[in-house]
Amino acid sequence: EYIHYAPLVMANKIVPSDIDIEDYYKSNLKSRFTHPDIAHASHILVAVASGASQKEKDAAKAKAEDILKQLKKGANFNKLAAKYSDDKSNRNDGGDLGWFPRGEMIKPFNDAVFSMKPGQMTIVETKFGFHVVKLDGLKPAHTETLAEARPAIIQALRTSAGARLAREAIDHDLSLALSGKSLQEIAKARGLDVVT
Repeated sequence: EYIHYAPLVMANKIVPSDIDIEDYYKSNLKSRFTHPDIAHASHILVAVASGASQKEKDAAKAKAEDILKQLKKGANFNKLAAKYSDDKSNRNDGGDLGWFPRGEMIKPFNDAVFSMKPGQMTIVETKFGFHVVKLDGLKPAHTETLAEARPAIIQALRTSAGARLAREAIDHDLSLALSGKSLQEIAKARGLDVVT
């Protein structure tokens, strides 16, 4: 048995001041509240092995062009990804790469994605082969305002204060437990639960 000193439970009555909230916002503005451009894309990879002949590269490019042609005629991207993509990590998810910031992907892929408009499709050549790429969404870089960031800041300040209170409570309660008080009595006094 043990007492779980959850920081948010320990800090449930703490209300950070406006000054503390503003200070946190200013000191974390660049690292936590400034967000880069992000894109959501899917791809179908027609892989080209390193050292492949020009004939093999041409065949891979022709296959990618055929896939793109099918898509432009209305074929289902997810089904074609499952059927043709050599990227085993996401082909069964429709080639979904999820959301990623500018600069995270290999340069030719990154440059193509961030120059497209949502819904657009193109072919990109990288060292991995030919990618049939579809841009699913694009969110421009932005900085959260203090009002937008406020709930997250309050949560972070409460968690931090709760962790401090939990450490203090543990030190105090350990001496109570060593002097014979039961875990149930100690937990009840703090409004916490004993976990088995």
